[in-house]
Amino acid sequence: MGMSQEELGAMALTSNVHISYIESGSRAPSLDLFVAIANALEVSADDLLAESITVSGSATVQELHALLQDCNRDEREMLMRLLKFTKELFSEFNI
Repeated sequence: MGMSQEELGAMALTSNVHISYIESGSRAPSLDLFVAIANALEVSADDLLAESITVSGSATVQELHALLQDCNRDEREMLMRLLKFTKELFSEFNI
């Protein structure tokens, strides 16, 4: 996200050294720190874990997940609003 380890550490209330250990896989963060990092990066926990777990579900769910993965919070919210609006239009026009 173009953020330095120092910036992320400050936002998550930990040191840049601790962030470095987490990034390299040398240490795992506590649950509280994991949440703080997700909040600082404005991503969901799923986004942080995406490469560590397999996404189950249909190809459509996987495709949607891939599309949303690199979006920030505002982009995700706008895309969700557009999707809901489009779905309402389908219903309105009996599609």
